[in-house]
Amino acid sequence: MATESLDPPRSRGILEVFKAERLRENPPVTPRIALDQHSGVYIRGEPVTLTCTSLGDYSGGPFTFYRNGQLLIRTHQDQRFHWLRIDHITDGDRGSYTCRDMETISGREVQSQPSNAVEITETDPLPSPGISLDQWTGMYLEGETVTINCIVASKYHSKTFIFYRNMEPLPSSQISIKDNIGTFTATSRNQGGRYQCQYGYFISGRWIESPHSVAVLVTIADPLTKPGISLNQPTGVYLEGETVAITCILKGEYRSQIYFYRDNQLLSSRQLFTKDNIGTLLVTNTNQGGQYQCQYGTFIKKRWLESQLSEDVTFTIEEPLAPPGISLDQSTGVYLEGERVTITCTVNRKYRGNIYYYRENQLLSSRQLFTKDNIGTFTVTGTNQGGRYQCKYGTSVKKRRIWSQLSDTVTVTITGPLTPPRISLDRSTGVYLDGETVTITCTVTGEYRGKIYFYRDNQLLSSHELFTKNNTGTFTVTGANQEGRYQCKYGTTVKRRRLKSQLSEAVTVTISGLSKPNISVDSRLVVKGGKVTFNCTNPRDLPGFTFHLYRFGEANYSDIQTAAARNNSVNFTITMMDQVDGGKYTCLYKGDVRGRLLTSAQSDPLHITVKDKSSWLEAAVGSAVVLIFILTLLGVCFWKKRKGQRDTLQTGDEDSSIDTMVKV
Repeated sequence: MATESLDPPRSRGILEVFKAERLRENPPVTPRIALDQHSGVYIRGEPVTLTCTSLGDYSGGPFTFYRNGQLLIRTHQDQRFHWLRIDHITDGDRGSYTCRDMETISGREVQSQPSNAVEITETDPLPSPGISLDQWTGMYLEGETVTINCIVASKYHSKTFIFYRNMEPLPSSQISIKDNIGTFTATSRNQGGRYQCQYGYFISGRWIESPHSVAVLVTIADPLTKPGISLNQPTGVYLEGETVAITCILKGEYRSQIYFYRDNQLLSSRQLFTKDNIGTLLVTNTNQGGQYQCQYGTFIKKRWLESQLSEDVTFTIEEPLAPPGISLDQSTGVYLEGERVTITCTVNRKYRGNIYYYRENQLLSSRQLFTKDNIGTFTVTGTNQGGRYQCKYGTSVKKRRIWSQLSDTVTVTITGPLTPPRISLDRSTGVYLDGETVTITCTVTGEYRGKIYFYRDNQLLSSHELFTKNNTGTFTVTGANQEGRYQCKYGTTVKRRRLKSQLSEAVTVTISGLSKPNISVDSRLVVKGGKVTFNCTNPRDLPGFTFHLYRFGEANYSDIQTAAARNNSVNFTITMMDQVDGGKYTCLYKGDVRGRLLTSAQSDPLHITVKDKSSWLEAAVGSAVVLIFILTLLGVCFWKKRKGQRDTLQTGDEDSSIDTMVKV
């Protein structure tokens, strides 16, 4: 223990006289001792100052200090008070301290009574607390709770703790303290700073506090902005095979790692490729649909922070529309101008929507093609309508318009109709006689060649009725049933379609084997010098023909006779008949039949006899006798017949006998 004595200056001469006088009258007054630390509690190592003050009227003499009744030190200066200083208190400095004042009276030192006692207690200094943050980086976001742990031995947990920010103690309004834990909610950036703590408690009335802890730095930052999220297909409907692009929309200054989630499950790089803030995936199956979200994370002053999850976007996976089928009503695809083309677009029944038709990859308008349901039709008006036709269809799935692929192609070929052929006969008149050969030529113009067909009265002629070679048909006239209106047409193949021309114009074949005429005469026996009249008749009742009369094959015997307009016969009259005019007579007729001059065969011959008048009388008598004989025979036969009928009524057997007789 080190001590020092303080002796203020005084005037010794006058003071000594005064003190001697006073001490004689009064003994020394008991002094007072005091500590610089009223509680008497000192921390080991602290300095201690004891002050012993004289209370008498004299200046005070040397002081004596005691610890636990044991002399410590005696001062040598005379003064009213004196200090005893312990520079660094230790455990051995504990105890009860007193002091005494001393006065010299007539050369004798007289001590006062001991002063009041003061107790000095020594205690260990409080250890410096540690300090820690629940977030070791010291980075907090606004809204988070900052927890500061003032680390002390457990025996001190019940002590009083004080927290500091930038060396300023924090009031309870700014921090909540429970035991050695201080917490507060970060509400603004100005709550950041250097934080420290200390603790303390009272010992015998003295407040003892620990040193400040080391400082920890707290930084307050704004929370990461919640990201946005969007799809490259706003309807959220995707088809298998399409690429889904999910954009995580970030705001603010921080950029780092992006995470994507499907139905709250983190997606790996195998499930979704991420570049910058965009995640893409190729749709391969329907289970890739769902609710997608994103978030991002970044380091701020060594703390890894993650944003909230974005709102979710939902997308669904649909199977792509199956390509439609396409077909033509004409399987060959070959159409003639004026024909109607019908195109059928066959689609899946699950989907119903608009059908679109294309020619050479160009969309056809309603003016070019009329559409009803899944069928498109148009009338061929020109070759420019030919080409490669396709179709596709579209439908709406959850507000997204989805299109099928184009169908396969069907090719429409437009060709002009086959030129009607021309038909001609080897006879310009068209009139043929029995036995003649009719030759019909079907003339085809243009580039197409094919089979020729012949018709009579709109009925196709078979090879039995007409022999065809190349474009010519022939047949031999055998009967009137072969006449009629003849036409032809031809057929050919254009790109596998069998085409037939229209029927040609008609040519008429007339079979005119003129019938042999009938000849009659008013009398076959003519008196010399008399006249005879022949009648020549056309049996087919064809008026207007010219008739000719022949005798023994000679040329015209009489003038040519032309039948009246409404008459099919003429009369030839020969007067002044002579015996040389007798003989066989025939007639024939000629006429223009559809421009062809025809001559009939000669009639059967008719014999005319010319006699003198006497021969005529004999002949008349002979004729009368013959006539009487004939009449007699007829009378006998009539009588027998009547008799036979009466006998039949009597017996059936007789009937058979009479019948046999009549037959004989």
